Amino acid sequence: MATTPTTDNDSNINLWIIQQEKCHLALSIPATEFQHFSLRPLAWLRYLAGALYGREGDLSVSINGHTVDYDQLTLCDRDYYFTSPETAYLLDPKIMDERQSYSTHNTAGRGGFKEEI
Repeated sequence: MATTPTTDNDSNINLWIIQQEKCHLALSIPATEFQHFSLRPLAWLRYLAGALYGREGDLSVSINGHTVDYDQLTLCDRDYYFTSPETAYLLDPKIMDERQSYSTHNTAGRGGFKEEI
């Protein structure tokens, strides 16, 4: 069972993703700025959590808690937990690192690849 995490900053809205019985802080946004992102902040936070996790899921205000009301216009808590019944489909954070080539031109090592096959 996942344990309740803690953060040093109580003035932020924190998004926790629960994966393999562990809570991972995925995002922390200043509470004063949070309402600027959407008219339905909890629906937006759920969308964002799903984009980070790579799957659909639900938000709650406690670990293993009830799903929040996504139409609620104000945030009542500082910590929100995202869970999904599906396995995460996380994007590799190094997918676009400096070793990748973004050019559409052939390189010397790949120029004759088609002919070699």
